Amino acid sequence: MSKPVYDEKDESAIMNTFRTHYLSMHDKTEEFEDNFSRAIGVKHSVAVNSGSSANLVSLSVLSCEDVSKGLGRGDEVITPALTWATTCFPIIQVGATPVFVDVDPKTYCLDPEEVEKAVTPRTKAIMLVHFLGHPADMDAISEVATKHGLFVIEDCCEALGSKFKGQHVGTFGDMSTFSFFETHHVSTGEGGMICTNRSLYSSLARSFRAFGRACVCPTCRLHMQPPKPCPIRYKVALPQLEGYDKRYVFTRIGYSLKMTELQASLGVTQLKKLGSFLETREANAKFYAEKLTRYSDVLQIPSAAKGITHSWFAYPIIVKQGEAFTRKQIVDYLESRGIETRPMMTGDISVQPCLRNVKFRRVGHLPVTKYIQNNGFIIGCHPMIGEEQRIYVADSLSRFLESHSR
Repeated sequence: MSKPVYDEKDESAIMNTFRTHYLSMHDKTEEFEDNFSRAIGVKHSVAVNSGSSANLVSLSVLSCEDVSKGLGRGDEVITPALTWATTCFPIIQVGATPVFVDVDPKTYCLDPEEVEKAVTPRTKAIMLVHFLGHPADMDAISEVATKHGLFVIEDCCEALGSKFKGQHVGTFGDMSTFSFFETHHVSTGEGGMICTNRSLYSSLARSFRAFGRACVCPTCRLHMQPPKPCPIRYKVALPQLEGYDKRYVFTRIGYSLKMTELQASLGVTQLKKLGSFLETREANAKFYAEKLTRYSDVLQIPSAAKGITHSWFAYPIIVKQGEAFTRKQIVDYLESRGIETRPMMTGDISVQPCLRNVKFRRVGHLPVTKYIQNNGFIIGCHPMIGEEQRIYVADSLSRFLESHSR
């Protein structure tokens, strides 16, 4: 389904960092954050240990008392029913209520019309997903958010490098999140990033990722250069802790979600290769489209909408209902030939057993999401798929489809 792409430069970067004897956050983490901000065009990036943690920290920030009209317990967050589990779970974990809406049948992203229908007086935020690398309609979603005064968090974990009308995803909302898991566009094994243009949000994110500390400098200079004095170290504006070391003052209930230096050093080298990775993914997707277009009467083949730069996290295929074969039959055939497949993430997450005792709201019957759940699957599109592999995949699909033609 996917493989990370490493070379000697990645290996050398890790070993060089290892030899410094700094394993937790240090100068490589700061370098990766700075480089990432410049790469997508945001002011602040905060590295964490996973994309899932990035989602949790982002929602924790919006739930913080420091944020005006923030997210309170029982408030609603609109999110797609077709999603990944840890896009939804943090909504519940911060005490809010997920509101599941249907997706667009072509992009598989949030349907803006359904978002508008879902808004109530309790709605505070929209948590969208740029699904499988196709950007959501940010014009329409931003319009709804502005109209109703809603926060917007972009889950870009599957969409690094994607653009909406020439602008990187992750730069439209109040906050955005990215993942560097080994199957993603840039890999650090595990790892994630929170991005924002608001300095308050970035400071709060740094606090939440490190136990809820009062100290929120982008990188601790005292840690980086121990002999160097810190001018704010003992400036604690609390009578009960006056003069206490600020690094050991905790102003909110936080977590331990820091990225390691080894991960960050890998992120620095991997990010430099993002352009070539994206070119290969696009070439693979184009090849599949050319080979499968003749079967468009039985399969729904993906495409990028106008003004969209698709980053092709994976290649989705939907078996049209009423055909002479089922999704399971074609998936079983591909798997029998050594071609790994996956379902369309969680499918309709509102029917997953983990939510059976959880409060949520479902808008409508989610017909598109259910259709995709029952008929859709994905195959690999990553840079380790070369000419020989993609020909094999396309030929296998053709063999199956020809043998099941009416």
